[in-house]
Amino acid sequence: MTLRCSQCRAKNRVPLAKLADQPKCGRCKASLPTEHVTDGRPVLVSDGNFAQTVLQSPQPVLLYAWASWCSVCSGINSTVDQLAQETKGKLRVGKLNIEANPELANRYNILSVPAFFIFDAGQLKEHLPGAVPKYDLMMKMATYI
Repeated sequence: MTLRCSQCRAKNRVPLAKLADQPKCGRCKASLPTEHVTDGRPVLVSDGNFAQTVLQSPQPVLLYAWASWCSVCSGINSTVDQLAQETKGKLRVGKLNIEANPELANRYNILSVPAFFIFDAGQLKEHLPGAVPKYDLMMKMATYI
């Protein structure tokens, strides 16, 4: 699996068997963050943990913005869960409830849901509005994995 260093942003290949050994960056020798990289379920993103879970993620992040009042979102939730399971160890999938986290909804100008955002190396790379099919999400993420 490939993990990005939170200090120098270098990509590092780490075998799954070595994740428990507290791997270090090959470039700057900083410890690589390994929490939640093989969970296989989406991380709940909030205003409070956004920097740590998304911007400083050791993997590319697919962030799914949703709201409880959105009927389309309820159908997509299971697809996002499946995607997290199928891509565990390759990318981080996050869920952002825009009702509970208005600061992030404001910062990224989320005016409608569902919406998907792709982050890599702490940068927003793409915004995909609407109900994007799973295959299309996988194709978009292939660029960053």
